[in-house]
Amino acid sequence: MPKNILIGYGETLTRKMPRKFGGGEKSHPYSFTEAKARLKEQLNQLVSKSRELDQRALYNGHLVAKLTVHPSYLAKSYPDVRQ
Repeated sequence: MPKNILIGYGETLTRKMPRKFGGGEKSHPYSFTEAKARLKEQLNQLVSKSRELDQRALYNGHLVAKLTVHPSYLAKSYPDVRQ
């Protein structure tokens, strides 16, 4: 007995379908003012906690920190967020 295979979205195989490009306006995760306030608070906490560290925890007397950029802003082609 032959098998009948069900193919999901089979209509895409019957004719050429137009592709959608672009996503429209960029949705910012935070406004510039919100991002600035969040970063300022986090940097203040970093400075405060770094003053409590034993000198042996530092690298050649320097504090090493990591800043993570929101993935929505990794491409250089994205518009300036200070709109």
